[in-house]
This record gives sequence, structure tokens and C-alpha cells, in this order.
Amino acid sequence: AALNSFVVVNFARNNQHSCADYVQTMLRVAVNHGIEIPYVTMEVARNYLENVTVLYSGSHPVNDALDAVGRAIEMAKKVYIHDSLNIFRRNNDLFKTFCYNECQCTIECAVLPPRSVNGSVGLLLDYNKLSSTRNPNAMSDNMAMDRYFSHKIKRRNGEEHYARLKIRITQTDTRIDPLDFRFSKGRHEAIRRSNGEENWVTVNFIGYCYECRDTKNTGVILDVVEEHDVEAFSYIHNICDWEVECPSLIISYHPDKDKALYDKVKCVTNQIGGYQSQIAVAETFERQKNKNQYASAVLTKLNAKLSNPYNKAVSWKSICEESVGDVDSIPWVAVKPTLVVGIGMAHGLGNCGKTVVAASVCLDGGCMRLSHCCFLQQKSDIISTGNIKDIIKTSWKEFTAENEKCPERILIYRDGMSDGNFERADGEIANIRSAISEILSDNSATIPITYVICQSQHNIRMVPKDETQGNRRGQTVNVYR
Repeated sequence: AALNSFVVVNFARNNQHSCADYVQTMLRVAVNHGIEIPYVTMEVARNYLENVTVLYSGSHPVNDALDAVGRAIEMAKKVYIHDSLNIFRRNNDLFKTFCYNECQCTIECAVLPPRSVNGSVGLLLDYNKLSSTRNPNAMSDNMAMDRYFSHKIKRRNGEEHYARLKIRITQTDTRIDPLDFRFSKGRHEAIRRSNGEENWVTVNFIGYCYECRDTKNTGVILDVVEEHDVEAFSYIHNICDWEVECPSLIISYHPDKDKALYDKVKCVTNQIGGYQSQIAVAETFERQKNKNQYASAVLTKLNAKLSNPYNKAVSWKSICEESVGDVDSIPWVAVKPTLVVGIGMAHGLGNCGKTVVAASVCLDGGCMRLSHCCFLQQKSDIISTGNIKDIIKTSWKEFTAENEKCPERILIYRDGMSDGNFERADGEIANIRSAISEILSDNSATIPITYVICQSQHNIRMVPKDETQGNRRGQTVNVYR
């Protein structure tokens, strides 16, 4: 996943140094979890952290959480979208992030210079989401063709064209798409594609130009216009800055584990603002002997929060001697497209008559990327017919969309079923089978179903297989790989 931007709300006003240490530690360790952090984002954390940090100084943090988070979001937009620190302009780079189209699909984009100061933003969009080559000839729909253009330009000779911003480099005459270009570690880099592989290589930036194409056939290049030959331009995709994902993450630093403040911040960021948030507690972070290890545990969750169709987050890899080919995967799961679903239940306490049924579906062969859904029902150890069908249908849809193929078998891990209800599992399996038949419009669906009832085991003792694999002293086992 990519952490394109972040902002900090520090409610621990007496722990400014601790907050900065936490942010620096998180970003440093994030690389080990496959989180991509643009160089500019790292520069902001190192040199301009105060410009993306709201230091709360009031006495009623719960009541003031909405205002504090709101101010933090505005700070992030000024720094990243409107380039108030001149970082992107100085480094000849664009702020890459995501936006949503009219179909609510996630689209990779770059914010175009010069940034507006009135709240509007010009975007350069990924015009071919399904093609890694960004080849205009490969576009398959009108929406993709419309996304190709970024500007309408007027040349000094009066001619007007629809064009896309491009970048010239010294290494090749081929013009580079801004989404294939970045500033990293003090130098410019561009993607080189060869034999189906993509690699970042160092290049020398010359300047911007405009590639003009036919509006009816974007595969036809009409002209290439240099930046100095443009008298005026307008953005093709001009939207409000709140429609762009920024910040990618809100870091909320709390003095203690006060639940009221935690709940309020989560409500404000996720439910009201629609932003991902990560909450840290100063007293917990400060007493850690190994702060990198603490950050690693947090980043495992953060990686999943940042995941989207462009950033397929993997916190770690499944390592197995029997992995299929070069793919990190679990052998049995990878042999055939396997829908792996884990289902759990949470019952209301006391007189509460409700039960929450939650399910997670694995989207990859290593069972490391997940999608989730949850449903409400009357209090019971047995999942209602409607809920179990909805779980299977939702999981099937997510798996198929991700892998572009239907499952050929299903593995269910069912938690929360008491011993006395084992026989009633047959009813749930029948409902699963019924859901498959409805999906496939075939009453004789024969997809194999493996249904595993999971129970907690608290008295497990792990010992080495033989003396060469570890030493057991009392209740401690050292495991070597």
C-alpha cells in the first residue's frame, strides 16, 4: 500500500517530542511492511512536521475533537494539494493520490500545477486503470478515453487542442507520463517497462510538454506542444479539493487510553469524514523497550487500512516450502481458486437480543489480503438463512472481482458455535449450497464445501519436534526456522 499523505492531531500536548518520535518511527518501519512512502512525504515528516500537526491545547478534547480533526485536514490539503511549502514545485514533481469517478471507482491521479487557492483542483487521471502500460490504444470505454486528456490548451498562434501533460527527460525522446515519474532520494526516476516487468530508473528532468491527440481516437498524436508555446490552458478535470483523497491517514496521538476520546476520534474520522485513522497512546509508546517492534504491530493493521484496488496491501508474505511456482501462497489454497471465508459472532450482553455476524474473505493465495462484511440478527449461535447467504454472495463477489475468476471450491472457518449445536451446522451448509446455486443460477451446483468448526483451545503446549529444533525450559519454547 502507499501512504501518499498524512496529518497528525496531537492531543498529548505535553508530549510533543514523543509524538514526533512516534511518527518518525512509524514511517521508518513502514518500509518493512511493504508500505510505499513517497520521498516528499518523508521530507514533510523530517523537516515540516509542525506544518501537518495540530497541537491541541484545550481542556475538553472529546468535545473539541471534530474541530481539531477538521483543522488537521485543512492543513494537509494546504501542504499536499496546494503545495503551500513549495515542495512539489521545487522538486518538479506532482502530488499523487486517488479520487473517485462518477461510478465511485477508485482512480489514481496527480494534482496538476499550478495549485489553485480557491479550493478547486485540476487532476491528471490514470486513463487506463486495467492496463499497466497506460497505452491509449488499449482503452476500452468512453470513460477511459475521456480520462486521457488533462488540459485544453490555447497556443500562441491561436490553435486550441485537447492534450495530456507529459514530461521530457534526457535519456529518451519518449515522453513520460507524470504517473510514471517521481522524485525520490534527491533524484528523478521514471518507470522502465521491459519483458512485462516494471523498474524505477534514474532520469534527468528537462521540462513539461503537452501531447495533443485526436478526441475521437486518442491513439493518433496530432502534435506535441512545449510549455513555453502555450498561451493559456484550462483543466479538463476540475473538482473540489475535498473530492481528492488527502490526507491518506490521520494519526491521532492520545495521552492515555481514554475510551471517550478514542470513540469520538474514530467517529469523526471514519464515519463523518471518511478518512482512515490510526490512534496511538503516548504512555504506551513511551514505555516500549523496542519501539520498532511496537510500530511493526501497528503497521500490520495500517497496511490493511490503506489497501485499495491500486494498493494491494500485503503486511507480510506466506512462506511455504510447497508454494506454487513463484507465487507466495498456501499450497492447497493455490491449487484451485479457493474461496476462504472466516465467520465469527459477537453476542449482546445481558438483555440485549442482538448478535453481530462478521465474515472475512481471503482475496489472495497467501490469505493475507482480506475483505470484510458484517450483519445483524436476533441473538443466536446459528447464523440466520438470510445472513449466511448474504455472506457467501458478498464474499463470492469480492473474490471474483479481485481474481477475475469464480471460486472452484469453498473453505469455511466457522467460529462461535457451541458444542450442542454441531448438528445444526448441516443447516448452515445447506444454506451455503443454496446461495451458490442462486449465484450460478444452477440448482445442481456441485462446488465442494469444506466446513471447519473452530473452538478456542487454551491448554496447548508447543514443543520442538526434536532436540535440534529448539530448547524447552519450563514454559518457554525457542523456535528456530
